[in-house]
Amino acid sequence: MVVLSGQLSNHGLAIPARNGTFRPPDRRGSPRSARNRSLFPATTQQLVDAYLAGAAIRSIASDLDMHRTTIDNCLKRAGVKHPRRPVLTDADLDEAEAAYFAGDSWVTIARRYGVDPGTVGLRLKQRGVKMRPRRGGIRRPDTDR
Repeated sequence: MVVLSGQLSNHGLAIPARNGTFRPPDRRGSPRSARNRSLFPATTQQLVDAYLAGAAIRSIASDLDMHRTTIDNCLKRAGVKHPRRPVLTDADLDEAEAAYFAGDSWVTIARRYGVDPGTVGLRLKQRGVKMRPRRGGIRRPDTDR
């Protein structure tokens, strides 16, 4: 009979290895290994200063060997209200619309303004710009694409 209540298990005991020596139990998954390290105030101030000076979150994250969401959360906790996001102004959209009509792709326009290609497409659609069909795509007569 097998008892699964844990009373007779060897959890936490040293486990014999094949060569006869004993190794300590595996500690993966223990609460100690899952603990996050906290940032020193100087490090937090350093990343806030770098961000306000114009550095990108990804570059700050790679410089400090942290994940970008950690940097974003630190900025929020430090009182930086809204992380900078590139914004397309009306003048930018006028130029983007002209470039799109001239044959530029969403990707080309997005690189020019430092935004995501989906943002360019969304903002152009919101302005009522008729989209070209995708390259190699099949044009359906019942849609406006």
